[in-house]
Amino acid sequence: MALYPDEAEREADADLERDRAFLQGLTESVRRFKREGHVFHDLRCCFRERQNAEAFMAHQGAILGHAHVVQRRLEQERGYWVLEFRKDVPKLTGLLHQLFRGAALEE
Repeated sequence: MALYPDEAEREADADLERDRAFLQGLTESVRRFKREGHVFHDLRCCFRERQNAEAFMAHQGAILGHAHVVQRRLEQERGYWVLEFRKDVPKLTGLLHQLFRGAALEE
């Protein structure tokens, strides 16, 4: 469903708009993949304490591996520590590589 509007070179119609909340993230992932060659999400979190932001990033690195999460910014802003980071989505990147090369999905 997320690939259909792109493949048909048209905007999503009323039936697809009904599922817009679900499709919005997938559609953006497809656009990013076509533009950048991989899928990632830029995220922003706010913490009251710097050590909580650092612990959060350490946890992300431990569960995802350092190649899949990259810290962009950690600065104090209006009483909070603002953490911005990029989280790669390698499985979706691999799937889109296969689909755009014409591979069939297996059940």
